[in-house]
Amino acid sequence: MGLRRLFALLESVKCRTNTELRDRAMMEILYSTGMRNSELRNLKMEDVKFDTGEVVIRKGKGDKDRVVPIGTTAMVFLEEYIARSRPRLLKDNETDHIFFNFFGQRFSRRAPADIIRKYVNKLGMNKIIRTHTFRHTCATHLLRNGADVRHIQQFLGHNSIDTTARYLHLDITDLKKVHSKTHPREKM
Repeated sequence: MGLRRLFALLESVKCRTNTELRDRAMMEILYSTGMRNSELRNLKMEDVKFDTGEVVIRKGKGDKDRVVPIGTTAMVFLEEYIARSRPRLLKDNETDHIFFNFFGQRFSRRAPADIIRKYVNKLGMNKIIRTHTFRHTCATHLLRNGADVRHIQQFLGHNSIDTTARYLHLDITDLKKVHSKTHPREKM
């Protein structure tokens, strides 16, 4: 997903209600951390290190834990959601999960995608955007802005660089930029 389209989607969530603020925090975290749907649904309060700007992703794919940075924008929305909206949405229920449904239970597997679809449809985008789209977009944008593919591999929690490569949506424009910057004959 392109940057303009992504920003339009994020900014379409106005945060006027408790659920809108939850939805914006959720999408900002997906884009900032590149976490999987299951990792988002399993995210607990203790997993966010507000003082260091890190998120501990527990039992990701392959039952592995990893620590990833969370960007300042995502952190702002998350902190606001936790302070303002989460207690109101939680009501009398108890859960240490960050994101949950109206009954105080963690999201179902489909809930994040359903929430995203609601905003995509509202914008009239003719594209299927899922939670995994945020993961791919995060990886692609990191690469385009100079991140090393090995760092992206670690960030996403991939065992193989080949898996990471499939995530990176590159086109001929990207390849031309790399060629002109790095090929010895082009640097003369």
